[in-house]
Amino acid sequence: MKKVILGISVMLLSMTGFAQHNKSTIDQTGSDNGVSVDQKGFKNESDVTQGGRHNDAYVDQNGR
Repeated sequence: MKKVILGISVMLLSMTGFAQHNKSTIDQTGSDNGVSVDQKGFKNESDVTQGGRHNDAYVDQNGR
């Protein structure tokens, strides 16, 4: 889970200048869970909650 948080943090920090006003909140418990979030434009919001094992979530949003 630490790798997922670190990877998402790096991605979000590197995208700050390009895609402001986007927000994605991810809450994971368990093991082997994965999330892929792709937000284009601005004013996108997503919330992903996963519990258990071997869950995958894919979020693709196109804002204004």
